[in-house]
Amino acid sequence: GADIVEADGHWVLPGLVDACVHLSLPGSGRAGDIASETRAAAAGGITHLAAQPDCGPVDSTAVVRLIREQAGQAGFARIMPIAAMTQGLLGEQLAEMSTLARAGCIAVGNAGGKVANALVLKRSLEYAATFDLPVMFRPQDSALSAGGCAHEGPVATRLGLPGIPAVAESVDLSRDLLLVEATGVRAHFQQISSRDSLRLLRAAKRRGLPVTADVSIQHLLLDESALEGFNSHCHVIPPLRSAADREALLEAVADGTID
Repeated sequence: GADIVEADGHWVLPGLVDACVHLSLPGSGRAGDIASETRAAAAGGITHLAAQPDCGPVDSTAVVRLIREQAGQAGFARIMPIAAMTQGLLGEQLAEMSTLARAGCIAVGNAGGKVANALVLKRSLEYAATFDLPVMFRPQDSALSAGGCAHEGPVATRLGLPGIPAVAESVDLSRDLLLVEATGVRAHFQQISSRDSLRLLRAAKRRGLPVTADVSIQHLLLDESALEGFNSHCHVIPPLRSAADREALLEAVADGTID
């Protein structure tokens, strides 16, 4: 009485988790909504979506409830909201992280918004550590990357595009790792793109810090040469890095530096 599926030539995988999703709520002006995004995810084998806190922003329990209700009604993929670490993602005042966690958020973060004030960031991490909430980081120094749209390298120079140096990521990552060590918070670093960042992460793991990291699939498949001819499909943040960075990322996935 069992159902038999002929799967020759196909991959059979557990449900996939997309760890960095930007959703939109009704009235946001974006074309997609939670129903259409979760339907698209399910069609691609993705069963769980970790929703970044920039779709509200997610700094109120009402927004968390709305996201979960709409995902439940759609019935396609499960949404796991990430709470805003600071109110309005402005990096100035702490959000009610514990309340948001009780409402169903799985972690806290500031999406692409930076917490420029190190004291505010330290207090945010201490608060998150108190409730054992993981913190999601997307390291990129806003001053070093301001106005950039491509990796600062020969391709960007030849095309006349403003660059984002790899050090913009590693400088921010260095500060974050020091504060993680000082506070003991569990930290996950998203969308790592450079060799220098990998060296910092390896050293942090050797010291026993509670850190994990991921990489976007485009950074494993492509490098800055994909921008040739002003290919706008390859305009991503963080930018596609050098061929050497791409090779280092592949090695880091193989050796477990990238989790």
